[in-house]
Amino acid sequence: MGNKQSDLVLREHKKPVYACGCSQDGRFLFSASGDQTIKIWNLKTLSLSKTLTGHETAVYACNISSNAKFVISGSLDGEIKLWSVDDGIELANAREHKESIMSVCFSNDNKRAISGSADKTIIVWTITSDEEGANISLIKATSLLGHKAAVNSVSFSPDSQYAISGSSDTTLKIWNLTPAKEMRTLTGHSDPVLCCSVSPCGKFVLSASQDTTVRLWSFATGKELKQLPGHSDAVRTCAFSADGKLIATGGFDRQLLVWVLAEEAAKDADAKLPSATPPRIPAAPPPPVTAGDW
Repeated sequence: MGNKQSDLVLREHKKPVYACGCSQDGRFLFSASGDQTIKIWNLKTLSLSKTLTGHETAVYACNISSNAKFVISGSLDGEIKLWSVDDGIELANAREHKESIMSVCFSNDNKRAISGSADKTIIVWTITSDEEGANISLIKATSLLGHKAAVNSVSFSPDSQYAISGSSDTTLKIWNLTPAKEMRTLTGHSDPVLCCSVSPCGKFVLSASQDTTVRLWSFATGKELKQLPGHSDAVRTCAFSADGKLIATGGFDRQLLVWVLAEEAAKDADAKLPSATPPRIPAAPPPPVTAGDW
């Protein structure tokens, strides 16, 4: 496929953007930057809505709650902050990590959050408020210990009962949160795991690594189901579509690859050879996402 210019360029940040994402309702885009700010963009008007200031170092991670009311962020100095989307004010903050926060994530029920850090730990946070919904606090619930190097990515399962982490120790771990304990370790990558995600159905774990591979795993057994080839350099990010039918990966090779998860794999997470195949992209109209050459 040919190259296509971006449809929109947002230039408000003064330093590199380290994280971004969209609210589930499609109203907001959020971004975190080395300029120590988080910015919230209105996707209807394609304009900057708010700039969240208060971090004293680069912001490496951010995430928006499923109800689009809160943003959580983590920075180079190990501080985590909770913000109101409506008015842009800081609601709560905490500093429990000893090194940079690499990843943050809300649970789908918005009652908890998790953070992964270069200090090799994961912290589970409880989000509390009074009866009127005010005086919101971030309370450290527990630490998840077991990784031997930086935790680069964390994610919740769709039911908010489990956490998944990817680390520079080359492993992924699945954690039970009630009670808090490690369930299983997923091994196979030969270099740091840079990103991990759980499918909306909860059957699959997706991982992206510096070893140039993307791998699909069974959540239930921890077994590797499939490697998705195509990248020629470290794979920095990976995600499932909201309906779980597509997988997208982005790497240092400047490619964004999009995959269709085969129906037989979606039906049976323990199938021996679930497949992920490149989508058939029509010549016209042009697809909304540019994929790499297959």
